[in-house]
Amino acid sequence: MTGPRVFLLTAMMVAAASRPPAAAAPATPVGLSAGITADIRVGFGGYVVPDAWMPVTLRLRSERDVAGTVEVTTSRARPPGTERVRVEVHLVPRTPHPLTVPVIVRDLRSPLVVRFLEQGGVAATWPVSIPAGRLVDGVVLAVNRRPVGLQQILGESGRIRVAYVTADDLPARWQLYEGVAAVVVRDLDDRRLIPAQVEALAGWVATGGRLIIAAPRSEILSRPALQPFIVPPPLPPPFPGAPEEVHPWGRGRVTVIPVDPFRADLPPDDAAMWTRLLGEPRTPPFVDRTLLDVLPQSPGTSLSLQVVILLTLGLYLILLRPLTHGLLRGRSGWALAAALLVGATAVTATLNLAVRRGASTIVQGVVAVALPDQGVALVESVGRVLLSRRGAFQLRAGAETLVRPLAGAETTLVLNQVVRFEGRAEATLPVRAATLVPLPIHGLYREGPEGVEVQIENRSGRRLRDPVVFLDGRIQPLPPLDRESRATLSPLRWREPAAVDAVRGPENRLLAWAFGRLRGDAILSPTVSLVAWLDDDRGILHWPGQPAAPLLLVLPLSRPEGAP
Repeated sequence: MTGPRVFLLTAMMVAAASRPPAAAAPATPVGLSAGITADIRVGFGGYVVPDAWMPVTLRLRSERDVAGTVEVTTSRARPPGTERVRVEVHLVPRTPHPLTVPVIVRDLRSPLVVRFLEQGGVAATWPVSIPAGRLVDGVVLAVNRRPVGLQQILGESGRIRVAYVTADDLPARWQLYEGVAAVVVRDLDDRRLIPAQVEALAGWVATGGRLIIAAPRSEILSRPALQPFIVPPPLPPPFPGAPEEVHPWGRGRVTVIPVDPFRADLPPDDAAMWTRLLGEPRTPPFVDRTLLDVLPQSPGTSLSLQVVILLTLGLYLILLRPLTHGLLRGRSGWALAAALLVGATAVTATLNLAVRRGASTIVQGVVAVALPDQGVALVESVGRVLLSRRGAFQLRAGAETLVRPLAGAETTLVLNQVVRFEGRAEATLPVRAATLVPLPIHGLYREGPEGVEVQIENRSGRRLRDPVVFLDGRIQPLPPLDRESRATLSPLRWREPAAVDAVRGPENRLLAWAFGRLRGDAILSPTVSLVAWLDDDRGILHWPGQPAAPLLLVLPLSRPEGAP
């Protein structure tokens, strides 16, 4: 008697717990009257760099007062995917509304589509085709009144093209410079620039961009937007007698040269010099896709959840035999069996749902590269969205963060005060995000007779945990840091950092990866850096209901002025 009942009870519990939740029926958009027109430009001067953030510039007009959403859609065939970017707008009748939407073009075979959405429906649609000849490897932005001259220096056969722009065309988001090889400024009416454009240019150069100002120093000092770029002391010339003056700006460079490259009678020596300047590569980014290799392949189950599941199963097994022998008799037994079935099914279903939710998460490595002279940090996150089955996900980030998929998927990036990145994907979707955040942390170092002296000034109000100094491929821990801290590092305590494959745990592997990147940077230019965990969640992709990922800070240390 009890054997069939126990079998039936267990079978019904397993079936109820494993049944997936019902999917909601998709809403059907309703057609709406339009009355909306748009002038649309893609890229810079019509040139588009694939797989890089590019501006889609719109000038919207409406015959009526309307609040809605501009959606820009790009697609690709291999691997298949559709990426949407949405921005909310409010149009006033017969008043032009300028708008710039950041997008990534993947495949020219699928046209870029701009839509205006209102009340859940499509009010207007504008397909935009990009000619194949407009797809390039990089763009040089030339800010000059006369749109001639610079392309002749680069040549017509290469894949780097010149886009002649005005102050109005410069982006207000630093990420939109991603496909830009260099910015050359000759005639800039900086009175037309808004603060966001100035900050975007400065932010892009700080992350590794190249700004070339073709004007004498006296002229630059009269332009408020350009003057800060020449405040840092210049670097040593690239070779004796070099005509340019190079100023460091974060990870990038600002080159000042009083030679106009746009003149028609440019001498051959000056043309060769400009060819050299424009051919110099950008500083490679600190964070790249190799960070994916150190991340976990699966989320695992938290220790607390494992304990709860084991205790629940143990309690069920302990109580099952006494209940089946002593209580499951007669009509009251059937009632108790039904109650036991309902209770155990509810508990098992809850645990099963918790396990499924635990299996759907994001694992990410987040690195903040401080740019002390600018008082900001470049925060980049590379991660994997892990889903128990093909399904939906939603991530959140700060207002200035841009997020992209690194593989084919159906995604939507909603740009608002809180950025949302959502969509559907297979079991694993690699993603990447980047933003700039204010971070007033500075550090100095000096090599003294007793060792390396380090001074850290942290005015960010955020705690630094487990600080380590990286010098010449070796590391040494620091004592806990306060707002202002000084320490002398012993010459006898330096050690080699462990390789990624030699350590376990997400934090240790991320540390080992960062030390490996710093070792690679030191080959190009010797640097001393502070590496520490930063108590900060800005720029991190957040999965609702789950704790934020740890953020690793890399702070370049500089020598005091006049130090040997």
